[in-house]
Amino acid sequence: MSDLEDGTAEQSTGAVGWWSGALEALRASVGAAWHKNAVAALNRLCTAGVDHLVGRVRDATAERHSESQARIKLTEAATKQLAKQMEVSPEYVDAAMRGAAGRIVRERINVDQIAKIAMIELTSDQESTGQDESSETKPISEDWLNGFEGIASKMSSAQMRLLFGKILAKEIRQPGAFSLRTVALMGELDNRAAELFRVLCSVAISTVLPKAEGGFTVADARVISLEGSAGSNSLQEYGLHYFNLCTLQDYQLIVTDLNGWRGMDTAVQRPGAVVWPFKFGARYFTLLPKTPNIKIELKAYGPQLSTMGRELLSIVDIEPNTAYSQALPQWFDRNGFAMVESPGPTPWIVPPIEPSPEASPN
Repeated sequence: MSDLEDGTAEQSTGAVGWWSGALEALRASVGAAWHKNAVAALNRLCTAGVDHLVGRVRDATAERHSESQARIKLTEAATKQLAKQMEVSPEYVDAAMRGAAGRIVRERINVDQIAKIAMIELTSDQESTGQDESSETKPISEDWLNGFEGIASKMSSAQMRLLFGKILAKEIRQPGAFSLRTVALMGELDNRAAELFRVLCSVAISTVLPKAEGGFTVADARVISLEGSAGSNSLQEYGLHYFNLCTLQDYQLIVTDLNGWRGMDTAVQRPGAVVWPFKFGARYFTLLPKTPNIKIELKAYGPQLSTMGRELLSIVDIEPNTAYSQALPQWFDRNGFAMVESPGPTPWIVPPIEPSPEASPN
């Protein structure tokens, strides 16, 4: 049985039925800042694609079941003519034509399923983007959609479809969130590299900065090596053996220097200073000095996520690492700080210390 027969036709019929519900959900989001981008993306990726898909499957099934004898005869004549011109057996040409049709159908199904996941993300995700919802999001790039479609059409596994659906949803909300280079890199990841990246992101700390056009950008993200060096396997017990880190370097998800550092002073609560919370897991934290008014410069060494790694950080489903979640606060404590939970990523000013009444002049 051809892969263009009942199974694929049934998938396409289900996809078409789903889109009617998706359009209703889209209408309900008409007031959202990203609404126009969602419409543009679905029109570009799916509306014509679904029509093409149904027609393609219908034609292929008709040929197989002899529902259109005229079409079959025309195809056979074209096959023989092409075979004669190429001086090959007609069976080869027929197989190539059917193979090409099957590839087109599979690629359209992949894109449609990814767009479906993006729609679910858009209509169910209540997370704030930091953007004024009363203003429109800037238009999504047609060139970006073209490039995304070509790469996404090859994604057949459920895991990759999910990740690409999340990429599309975020790009609709925040155009420019992902470069096409990052999208292409994502398409090249094998399952092992994707799992290692999830492990890395699950123990990374990150600092985000607001963008002028709305939303946030990840300014820095890294895994603190704690005691020792990541290059000497200080992170091995947390799933990040040196050779695992090398794999992530090969995919350009982390930088080459495993022992780079960042200062943590921006996260420290000092009277009168602006404090920038950092994210660990799904929560935000600042650092409270255990000894007040003592200046301690704290450097956090460890593998830093690359530009592409930082772009992908927000779409990874992290899994809490109990061992590291216990070790990180202990490391801060040994260095003179306590991790204190913060309500979100927005920076705030620490209240200045009020002079005591005893110190006031009479």
